[in-house]
Amino acid sequence: MDKKKIIVLDDVVSTNSMRAFSDNHFNNMPSEQLRWVDKGNQPPYITELIKVADDYFDLSDAVGYEWWTHNNTYSEKNWHYDTDQSEGKKLKSPLCSIIYYPFVAHLNGGYLSTEDVKIKPKTNRMIIMAPEIMHKIETYNIEEATRWSFLINPWTYKPEEATPSWHITDIKEA
Repeated sequence: MDKKKIIVLDDVVSTNSMRAFSDNHFNNMPSEQLRWVDKGNQPPYITELIKVADDYFDLSDAVGYEWWTHNNTYSEKNWHYDTDQSEGKKLKSPLCSIIYYPFVAHLNGGYLSTEDVKIKPKTNRMIIMAPEIMHKIETYNIEEATRWSFLINPWTYKPEEATPSWHITDIKEA
């Protein structure tokens, strides 16, 4: 696998799936912290993203998916790569990192930056990155913009600090 592999895809999910992301994760809701769902137990609109990512990265060894959202948030997180943040563990990375933007409007800045490229957020855009790619979010006009992102990390094991996803019994279908 190319250690610097970054895939950018536009118009990746159906209108129904875009609506499901909005209804279940963004409309009048705060950002959601890390959640976990076992493989095969995720809702169809998340499965749609995972199937696309599987075309570019081998996700067959994934046992589940850690996910979280950013709803117009800017964490001022410096350069980082996605890791299992369980205490006392050797740093491990997911099979890849998936970033999906269900809705973006009136945005100035807010690029996803890596050491090699800056990627502009765009409605219905998906970015898939190889493990251990350093990245950060550039500052943006948070007061005027709408910048929603849904993030997924597929894992070969369940991280210790994974909080079960709420959606298993309380989901609006796509």
